[in-house]
Amino acid sequence: MDALFVTLQNILQELPFRSAAIEGVQARLDSLSERLAKGQLQIAILGQFKRGKSTLLNALIGAPVLPSAVTPLTAIPTFLREGHHFELVTEYTDGKQERRTVESSTELSALLFERVTEDGNPHNRAGIARVHVSLDSPFLRPGTVLIDTPGIGSTNLHNTEAARAALPECDMALFVVSPDPPITEVEIAYLREIQKASDEIVIILNKVDLVEGGDRVRSEKFLSDTVLERAGVSTAWFFSVSARKALAAKASGDEKGLAESGLHALERYILTFAQTKKQEVLEAAVAKKAAALIADAIFEVGARLAMLKMPIADLTDRLTRFTTACADFERERKACQDLLIGDRGRLLSDLDKKASALRAVARNRLEEHANGLLTQGKSEAEIAAQFETDVPELFQAEFEQFESQVRAFLSGILGEHQERSDHLIGSVRQLAANLLEIPYTAPVAEDAFQLKKIPYWVTVPRVSLVSAPNIIESLLPATVRLDRTRERLRRHIGEIVTRNVENLRWALRQNLEMAVCTFQLQIDEKLALAEGATRSAMQAAIQRRSHVEDETGLELAKIDETKGRLTTVKDRMEEFA
Repeated sequence: MDALFVTLQNILQELPFRSAAIEGVQARLDSLSERLAKGQLQIAILGQFKRGKSTLLNALIGAPVLPSAVTPLTAIPTFLREGHHFELVTEYTDGKQERRTVESSTELSALLFERVTEDGNPHNRAGIARVHVSLDSPFLRPGTVLIDTPGIGSTNLHNTEAARAALPECDMALFVVSPDPPITEVEIAYLREIQKASDEIVIILNKVDLVEGGDRVRSEKFLSDTVLERAGVSTAWFFSVSARKALAAKASGDEKGLAESGLHALERYILTFAQTKKQEVLEAAVAKKAAALIADAIFEVGARLAMLKMPIADLTDRLTRFTTACADFERERKACQDLLIGDRGRLLSDLDKKASALRAVARNRLEEHANGLLTQGKSEAEIAAQFETDVPELFQAEFEQFESQVRAFLSGILGEHQERSDHLIGSVRQLAANLLEIPYTAPVAEDAFQLKKIPYWVTVPRVSLVSAPNIIESLLPATVRLDRTRERLRRHIGEIVTRNVENLRWALRQNLEMAVCTFQLQIDEKLALAEGATRSAMQAAIQRRSHVEDETGLELAKIDETKGRLTTVKDRMEEFA
C-alpha cells in the first residue's frame, strides 16, 4: 500500500491544474500515509480506578515501572514504547519537552511517580500534557505502544475526561475490571464509548486470585453476560488474570506461577494480533478513507475535463445557470443558520433546566448524608472535612449522567444540522455534476465535533460556614444546638452544590456555544468553497479556451490520463478496504 500512496503523490503532483479541493485531498492523503508509515499498534489500558490497570501494565512489560498507589493518577496519559535504555520524555502543556535517561526501572518509576501521581504532582501543578517512556521489553518489540490512562470514576473528574480523550489514539482496547465490586453502570457506559472508537476490544477480569472455584466461574459468567446484554459488545475477547501474581512470577522467574496467573494467554493473543492482524486492520481502515478521498479527486478532475471539452457557448450558459442557482443556495444557507440559532437557544435553556434539577438532587443527597453522619455522632467540623472525600463519590454518577445527557442532546441537534449542511453542499456538487454531465460523487464526511472542556470538583466553599463549638452555644438545649448545626451545614452544602453544578453547567455551556459557532463557520466555509471552486473553474476554463486553444488539446489528454490513473488506484484501495 505504501507504493500506492507514492503513486498517488506522483499523480496529483503531475496534474496540469491545482484547486483548493485537490489541495485538501492531498493534505488528507498525506496524513493517512503518515499514519500507515508509523505502522505501530497502540494499545490503551482502560477502566475504572483501582481495577489494577497499572499492575497489569507492569506485568506485561515485566518490570514495576508504573506507579500503582492507592491514590489516583493525574489526567496524564503515559506512552510506553520499545527502547534500548530507560528514558522518559515529558511533554508540557506550554510545548516544552524534557528528556531524562536513567539506569534502572526503579529510577524510572520514581520519576513517573513525581509526574503522573496525585501525590507527586497534585492537580497536575507541573502542567504536564503527556509522558513517553522507552524501555527494553520483549512485549514491546513488535512495534507495540502501550498507553496507560487515568481511571474513570475516581475523585478527580478530570481523570475520567482524560481517559475518554485517549480513545481516538486507541487501535486496541484492554478494558480492565475486577470481581469486587462487579462491573458498574459507569463502566458499562464507558465500554459503550470504547466500542465506538475501537473494533478490537479485550475484556480482562483482573484480581481473579481474590475469588476461587465457583465464585470465579460466576464472576466470569456475570461479566460476559453483562458486557453482551448491557454494553452490547458481542465481539470482545475475555481473559481472566491475576496481574499481581504475574508480576511477582516474572520477577522471580516462576514459569508455573506465570502460567497460573493467566497472563500467558493474554500476552499470546496480543502479540499474535500485533504480528498477524495489525497491518491488515490498519491498511483496511486507511484504504477505505483513501478510496473516498480519491473519489473526490476524480470528481474534480472529471469536472475540469468536462469544462475543457464543452463548447464555450454551452459552458458560458451553464456558468450563468450555476450563478443563478447559487442565490437559492444562499437563501437555504440562511434558513439553516436561523434554525441553528433557534436550536442554540433551546439547547442552552435545556442545559439550565437540567442544572437546576441536578442542584436539587445533589442538595438532597448531601443533606441526607450529613444527617446520617450527625446520627453517627460526627461533629460539624468532622462532617465538613468528610465532604472533601465524599462529594465526588456521592455525585460522580449523577454528574456523568448529566454530562452524558447534554452530550447526547448536542450530538442529536448537530446531527440534524449536519444532515442539512451535507444536503446543501451535496446540492451544489450535484448541480455542478448535472450541468457538466459527469457522474455525481458525494463529498467525504468531516470528523464529528467533540466536547473538550471539563469542570473540576469543589469540595469546600469559598468561605467556610461551619463553626467550631463555642461556650454560648454549648449552653443551649441539645435540640436547638442540633437545629443550628443542621442550618449551618445546609448553607455549607448549598454553596458546595451550587459551585459544583455551576462549574459543570458553565463548562458545558462554553462547549455548546463553541460547538454551534464552529458549526456555523464550517457551513459558511464549505458552501463558499463548493460554490467558488466550481464558478472559478468554469471561468478559468472559458478564459483558457478563448486564448490557448492549441494547448487545450494537450491539457485534455493529460487530464484524461490522470483520471484513468486515479481510478485504477481507487480500485486498488477498495480491494484493500
